[in-house]
Amino acid sequence: MASLAPASFTDLVEVNAAFCTLVGSTRQEVLGRSALAVFDPVDRPPVQAMLERLARGQQREIVVERQLHHYNSTRVWVTIRR
Repeated sequence: MASLAPASFTDLVEVNAAFCTLVGSTRQEVLGRSALAVFDPVDRPPVQAMLERLARGQQREIVVERQLHHYNSTRVWVTIRR
């Protein structure tokens, strides 16, 4: 689980242990970073557009599959829901 800052809809403000394990980082390392940083560079523009639509209220829910970057450079497929 990861929660984003309401003002930016990209900054990570809360993460649980499972999220930290997925990306191979500690809670302190990820808090305050952009959530976009953990996505594959190819996925960042569409994810950013989706987050902007959520922030503007143009989209209420999402369900997508994307790759996250683990700290050790491997990729992890996840399903993102809101």
